[in-house]
Amino acid sequence: MECPYRLAQVVLFFFLGMSNNVLLALSDTVLLADRFSGCPHFAETPKIPAVVFLGSMYSPPVVSLDRKSLRIINMHGAAVLPKGKWEIFIQHRFGTFQTGPYNWYGFDQSYMRLGFDYGLSDATSMGISRSSMQKTADVYFKYQFIGKTIKRVNPIAQLAPSVNLSDSAKETKTDDEGIENRRNKSLSAQSPTQVWMASWYSNLSVNCGSANAIAPEPFYFSNRLRFVNTLIVSANIKNRFLVAITPSLVHINLVDSQIQANDIGIIGGYARIKISDKYALTAEIQKPVADHFIQFRDGYSKSVSIPASAYLGLGFEIFSGKHMFQLSLSNAQSMNESTFMVQNNPSFTVKNLRFGFNIVRRW
Repeated sequence: MECPYRLAQVVLFFFLGMSNNVLLALSDTVLLADRFSGCPHFAETPKIPAVVFLGSMYSPPVVSLDRKSLRIINMHGAAVLPKGKWEIFIQHRFGTFQTGPYNWYGFDQSYMRLGFDYGLSDATSMGISRSSMQKTADVYFKYQFIGKTIKRVNPIAQLAPSVNLSDSAKETKTDDEGIENRRNKSLSAQSPTQVWMASWYSNLSVNCGSANAIAPEPFYFSNRLRFVNTLIVSANIKNRFLVAITPSLVHINLVDSQIQANDIGIIGGYARIKISDKYALTAEIQKPVADHFIQFRDGYSKSVSIPASAYLGLGFEIFSGKHMFQLSLSNAQSMNESTFMVQNNPSFTVKNLRFGFNIVRRW
């Protein structure tokens, strides 16, 4: 009865590999000789771990800490979507707690953002979105130039890797240590304990509000534009702790040049701590690098003010397998990078906090 069972395993692995891009991990073993000899020497045949990476995947499984969602709370992470995959996200931010019971502590006020992301290739993603705040539309492009790539593997070849039969034949059914060692090596190769990622993120935002509300005459379309460029460098440590630094440069086309700067440097970062495959804690921060920015115009320099308050957000993630729910508390009203990075956010105190949530679905 063992031989048909083992043969059925091989057939099952083959068809799963042809139809699904999944990581199939089974604790049982496959007897390679059973396929050829009719199971004559059950105890003497080599045992090979049935840990098979099926199909083509650029990223680790979807439950990997840095790939559950492209966003942490408001900020983008370093990960990109696999080629051909797309993601829809809905974000809500409410008013501050200090508005009191009359406004139900901010829940009567809300802003919304709806967007779509698409994986152009295994290393590039792009997306579009629109926010109700300032009627802002934006488009972004992200290129991951450092990351872990997992190649396509033949599932049948994985069932029969190169093995020294003379050595393996010495293993018996009770030799679980050798099997466990090979399985651990296979898993560690597919799920590294520490993965460095680095991406370049560029965002263009367009204020689609009334021209009269944006600037007086003469009005130019360029007055509507803002630009964000961010370098994202992250480390995934044992798939339990994700930490990153995110230096950014924000350019605003239309400012009062007497008191404001067109270009503002930002230093920031984020972290994600995995509680389980379903739950994680997150945090992110963005802070202007100086209280003053020196501009050089017509041969002289001038000191102008930039926002001094930092953006800070704390979050809790719930992953249901297909949907990601991200609950957050932050001191920023906007969800657009060109705004929450540089606006004068209030201090991170209870009365200034805003509740918000993101809903993410990936296909």
